[in-house]
Amino acid sequence: MPERGVRGNTVFSSDIPKIQIQVDESFRYVGNLKFTLMDVAWVDIYYFVDADGADLKRTFHVQFEGYLPDNTHSYHYPSKERVKLGGHDYIFDAIFWSPGAAVQERPNSDTAHGHRFLQEKGYNVGGMRDVMRERYVRLLDEARRNEILLIYAENLAQYGLTAADLAVGGKSAQEWPRLREEMHQRSRASFKVVDQEFPRHEAAGGWLIYVW
Repeated sequence: MPERGVRGNTVFSSDIPKIQIQVDESFRYVGNLKFTLMDVAWVDIYYFVDADGADLKRTFHVQFEGYLPDNTHSYHYPSKERVKLGGHDYIFDAIFWSPGAAVQERPNSDTAHGHRFLQEKGYNVGGMRDVMRERYVRLLDEARRNEILLIYAENLAQYGLTAADLAVGGKSAQEWPRLREEMHQRSRASFKVVDQEFPRHEAAGGWLIYVW
C-alpha cells in the first residue's frame, strides 16, 4: 500500500500518485483524517490552516480518494478548465459557496467530516460559513476510480462578504471576476506540486508515515 504522510509542510505519497505537495509556511499543518465516505470510497486528507487564533482565514487540504472494490463507481467532473501542476493537467474549478449550510444538509459528506475535524482541533468553523475556493483534481487511472484533490479556500467574512453577496443579483456580484482572479494568484502561491516521492531510505529520520 502507498506510504503517505507529512514532513514539515510537505505532504508526500509513495504511489497513487507518487507526489510531493509543498505548502507555504503561512499555513500550519493540523492533522490527518481517514474515513470511509458514504460506504463507497476511502478518503485520506491532510489539513492545513492559516488562522488568527481560532478564527480561520484560509484553509488548504490534500485529499487522496478512491472507490472501494465492492462497487463500480467512477469520478466525473463537469469543468473543462485545466491547470498544469508539476507534470500533469488537473481539472480546475473556482466557486463561492456556503459550506456551513452544506454540512447541515449532508452531515456525512467529506466537507462535514472536515468541519468536525477542524472544530475538534479548536478552530471556529462556524465563522467560516461562506467561502470562495479553488479545487484542483487529478484522476489517477483510466477507470477514473482514484483521484487526488488539492483544495484551497478563503473565508469570505474577512472581506465583509457572503456567498449571497456574490450570487447573481447580489450586492457584490460584479466583484466576483476580480475576486476570483486575486484568489487564484494567492492559491497558486500557496503550494507547489513535485511529481516524485521522498526518498524511502530517509523514512527513519523523523518522517511521519501513514499507511492506508
